[in-house]
Amino acid sequence: MKSEKDIEEIRNLIRKYINELELDEKTYQDSIKMLNKAISKKLLKNRRKNVVAASIIYISALLNDSKKTQRQMEDVSGASPPGIRGFYRVLFEKIFTRKEKCEGNNERRY
Repeated sequence: MKSEKDIEEIRNLIRKYINELELDEKTYQDSIKMLNKAISKKLLKNRRKNVVAASIIYISALLNDSKKTQRQMEDVSGASPPGIRGFYRVLFEKIFTRKEKCEGNNERRY
């Protein structure tokens, strides 16, 4: 697991990237919730902080209908699209239950 200092740095990166991408407060709050779930499931080991932050924001933005591309995430974070894709797949598989993936707006597809 990452140290408290590392986790605080990831929180700060999430705030910074969300501001740069001009995303709303709900996306920030959802990102922090997702970070806390990732911490509790011990998914942060051997992950770069910018990749963790970018991947979490990417998912949160999609779930809040604020579509941002992986390229935009790369531009603000410096994390490569393959790195973002790799970690958001891990997050999505490990954090969301099947019910959470399917509930909500019927038009959404994950």
